[in-house]
Amino acid sequence: MLSADEEGWEGTDTGKLSAKWMRNGEFVAVDGEKYCCAYRETEDLMVLYLVSYDSIRLARRNPLILLLVSACMMMAVSLTVIVYVSRRITAGLYSLKRKVQNIDAEGIHVQTFSDREQESADEIEQLNAAFTSMMEEIRRLLNDAALREGRLKDEIITRQRAELSALQRQIDPHYLFNTLGAIRMSLILKGNQEDAKIVQLFAESFRRYMDTGTNVVTLLEEVEFVQKYIRIQNYRLADKIQFDCRVDERLMSCRVRKLLLQPVIENAVCHGIEPQKGAGKIILCIQKEKKLLKIQVEDDGVGMDEQEREALCEAVFTMKEQPEHSIGLRNIYQRIRLAYGESARMEIESKKGMGTRVCMWIPFMEKEGGDLVSGLTGR
Repeated sequence: MLSADEEGWEGTDTGKLSAKWMRNGEFVAVDGEKYCCAYRETEDLMVLYLVSYDSIRLARRNPLILLLVSACMMMAVSLTVIVYVSRRITAGLYSLKRKVQNIDAEGIHVQTFSDREQESADEIEQLNAAFTSMMEEIRRLLNDAALREGRLKDEIITRQRAELSALQRQIDPHYLFNTLGAIRMSLILKGNQEDAKIVQLFAESFRRYMDTGTNVVTLLEEVEFVQKYIRIQNYRLADKIQFDCRVDERLMSCRVRKLLLQPVIENAVCHGIEPQKGAGKIILCIQKEKKLLKIQVEDDGVGMDEQEREALCEAVFTMKEQPEHSIGLRNIYQRIRLAYGESARMEIESKKGMGTRVCMWIPFMEKEGGDLVSGLTGR
């Protein structure tokens, strides 16, 4: 603050200043330095502000420098973010590209993603994970197709061998039937009606066995064939076999593969009833379970211990060499698997000294227009 007179204002630091030429915002020279002046007058006083020109210029320069520094920092941060996002996107695309390039004729090999990685992944990584899952599914389908093709080849080979064996058995069998007919007539002429009947049953059974005109028959025909077989075996074994047939009358018209029951019954006769002392019983039970036909053959013969049963199951259900007594069951198992696929199955249960039970499940096939027939009983 300066004291004043009519001519001007005087102060210790500013020297003598003339009020006539001073205006707010103008630059003045004081002691050789340039200042910007600003003042305010009252009746007795005038407040004068002097700001150095150098400080004003420095103050104007600092915001510009700050602006430039802020712009550089923002550019650096933006560039970092752009590089990071670009790498994330291109990394996923390059990974997807490598996986596509790795798909060749030799196989499909891709790296799977965990559930946590899929949840935290962005769109590109999710696309990568989806592509990986698709490749895994394709590989699984290719493996399944290869397995099915292998099984189909095995089934074709097995069927061809069976057909060849059937053709070999059909080579001119007429001489056998003619011979059996001659024996039967001779027995009738001698008054031996029982033996003649047995020869007739054997000829009829053998003729049906040799007939390859059809592979599908009614359950009634199969049961009748089994009854003839039991009668022949009882003639040979002096009525040692008691046969109990428990079949629902409504099932007699359904369709089954020919010679489905006889080999299982024969297995029970030869390996269950015949080796034991005294008579034995064979129970044939057939019933419907939902869409399947359950066939159960049970005998009270000599049976098997657990080790023998496991060896039999291994011989029946695998391709290993089998003991002689498993041939019939294995042939039946292979036939139902060829005919009905994986829906057909077989189980074997046995206890030493108590007997054996063989169960089969095959798809139920109703004969079109088939009529119900009366039940059959056998001995």
